Amino acid sequence: MKYGVGIDISKGKSTVAVMSIEGEIIETPFEISHNNEGLELLEKKIQNIKKENLKIVMENTGTYHLPVLGYLLE
Repeated sequence: MKYGVGIDISKGKSTVAVMSIEGEIIETPFEISHNNEGLELLEKKIQNIKKENLKIVMENTGTYHLPVLGYLLE
């Protein structure tokens, strides 16, 4: 099964939802802060999904998305 993670980026925080490509809600929308605690929560929610089955989509918001992008790339 393949999954999508949608991240709505805002200044200092984001709203995240996880769904399967069939439309099944895996994680209802939840909010994370752009700090270690929030980014670790995001990682915890998606860590059991194989990378090859995962697509992460977020908006390019100038600089607001950079903490999330940087954390996910590491």
